[in-house]
Amino acid sequence: SWDARVAALTPIPLASLGDGAVDRAWFERCHQKLGAKRWDAVYAAAKYASSGTGHARAQLFADAMLGAVTEKDLLQRVSAKRNQDAARALGLLPLPNGEAQTQTLLRRYGALQEMLRTGKKAGGSAKQASEKRAVEIGLENLAWAAGYPDPLRLQWAMEIEQFGELAKGPVVVKVGDVTVTL
Repeated sequence: SWDARVAALTPIPLASLGDGAVDRAWFERCHQKLGAKRWDAVYAAAKYASSGTGHARAQLFADAMLGAVTEKDLLQRVSAKRNQDAARALGLLPLPNGEAQTQTLLRRYGALQEMLRTGKKAGGSAKQASEKRAVEIGLENLAWAAGYPDPLRLQWAMEIEQFGELAKGPVVVKVGDVTVTL
């Protein structure tokens, strides 16, 4: 019955929610309805409402959506400590408007892709699989925060931005008597 009630409130699949995906719109509706005083009480009581370290994850995600944790801090946790919850939360941070949004998306997308790329060397197969899933969820959260319907559309947009200079024509590099054209 719990699964049915949650499924009625969010379009995000239950498995993704369990892996750390967040319905930002749902969070914002609840946060707004609670108000600051009641939100603080819920936030403080979170450790009593979950098992293990689930409350720490929920608080990190809430802090990210409310702008109480910085991009710099999350990027540091992702790059230095390979922190999977920081990777998931990176996509939850508020985004600026205009051209700054594109640059911010590129930076966050790049950090997640780097974690995925270097994860192939870190740890055993179980750790690699869990890191890969954390990056997938981070990309889902980032895509939804930026208004993309899915991570694939975000990936296309980011790759177009990264390699946009190729739209102006080929890039040619010449070293000595060797010429490479892309």
